[in-house]
Amino acid sequence: MKRVIAWMLIPVLGLVAPAAGVWIYAGNNTSLETALRLATHWLPPGHSVQFSNVQGSVREGGRIGSLRWQHDGLGVQASDITVAWSLAPLLNHTVQLQQLHIATLQIDDQRAPKEPQPQTRWRYRCNSTFRSRWTSCAMRARPASAPRH
Repeated sequence: MKRVIAWMLIPVLGLVAPAAGVWIYAGNNTSLETALRLATHWLPPGHSVQFSNVQGSVREGGRIGSLRWQHDGLGVQASDITVAWSLAPLLNHTVQLQQLHIATLQIDDQRAPKEPQPQTRWRYRCNSTFRSRWTSCAMRARPASAPRH
């Protein structure tokens, strides 16, 4: 009987041990940088993200010295970012941010003018009981071409 129980526990431990390891690592102060590095591999074609000076955990958030995202002539750059969140609400498709601080945000839109795109719905609700503060924000867009007569 003890052998049967032992053999039944092996698959359970095979699932629990890796999950526990991931959860423990997600609390590590370097897990946020690792997650960002892994996320760059899942970006759609043509998108790029660069980041530096990342400290913090996937479970709680952290600090990012600089973050730059680019796609098709649109660039967003942020620096001195502090973010704190709660992971548990993700199970209910809710993003819960407690803190978002961005010292500098720059948006550079050099895309050619297009027809309006249909709105896309995001599957997650955002529970926003947090405070945000931006020290500076700059936006630059490509000038619209003059109408032809």
